Amino acid sequence: LVCVSVGFHDSHRRPASLLAAAESKQIALIEGIVTSAPEPSQYSASSPSSRDDCATFTVVVTRVNTGPDHVHSPARVETTASRGELSSVRVGAEIRMASRVRAYTTDKPLAFRLFAMQPPMVVSEPSGPVGVANELRARFSDAALALPGNGGALLPGLAIGDTSMVSPELDRAMKDSSLSHLTAVSGANC
Repeated sequence: LVCVSVGFHDSHRRPASLLAAAESKQIALIEGIVTSAPEPSQYSASSPSSRDDCATFTVVVTRVNTGPDHVHSPARVETTASRGELSSVRVGAEIRMASRVRAYTTDKPLAFRLFAMQPPMVVSEPSGPVGVANELRARFSDAALALPGNGGALLPGLAIGDTSMVSPELDRAMKDSSLSHLTAVSGANC
């Protein structure tokens, strides 16, 4: 029963339009809803093989345009873009971006990674409870900026999963002391 269920839902996880975009290696116009805050990434937005100052976030893809037709493709994917281009991207925002699509092997939790070829364009801002939560997160992060030292940089990561203020040196120190799980797990869950 579990195997049948997994097989049945694979088409939702790996929709044909995203598979076609990955196979064609063409740039696709992707529309979707942001479902996670941007986090530092090891991938480059412009080139999947190089490492750069990038961020990764997840998107539920709602439309894929690889030609004259738009195809509805509800799938959750990982997206990589330059960190400087993501200042306006918030959880719940509807975005549009030109991306290269790479299909993962089946052992990954997400089936695709999108590499943004230009900054994501916010089509509509989040509203309702998600918009209010984003405002609270932003105010909390701004208040933490006023705190001295590494504590101010770590506090948003510990409390709300926002690690954008953690410097590479502090990140390395957290990993060396085996404390990186505090921001990776605790903050993200809160």
